[in-house]
Amino acid sequence: PRSVIESWVNEGLVDWLGRKENMSDIFAKSNIVCLPTVYGEGVPKVILESAATGRVLVVSDNPGCKELVIDRVTGLVVKDGNPNQLASSINELINDDTLREYLASNAMKKIFKEFSSEIVVNKTTEIYKIKKITV
Repeated sequence: PRSVIESWVNEGLVDWLGRKENMSDIFAKSNIVCLPTVYGEGVPKVILESAATGRVLVVSDNPGCKELVIDRVTGLVVKDGNPNQLASSINELINDDTLREYLASNAMKKIFKEFSSEIVVNKTTEIYKIKKITV
């Protein structure tokens, strides 16, 4: 809840930026992008964009996230949004430059290879052709 986030801000535990329109500026100031969602996200755009800019990923083991992030290959996956595992994963990345760079590089390669705009548009177009959908 918003009240919990505001209490964390007041305690100095987190910096809350609120809604931002230009996420590329946020990514540029970040090394780790974390999406600890507890429900299916589809394909989270924040994961696609942050991986494409070379940021290392920590996500929950939920639909959408786990299709994009392979644990210890393209990021770290936290089971069921477990807060202790989440904190441990973030700490591990903070303290291991080699792992962070390895995961970020692999994630970027995967996103460009499998999820570029051109690839997504072509796959979507193929679905419409195969199903012969009329709009």
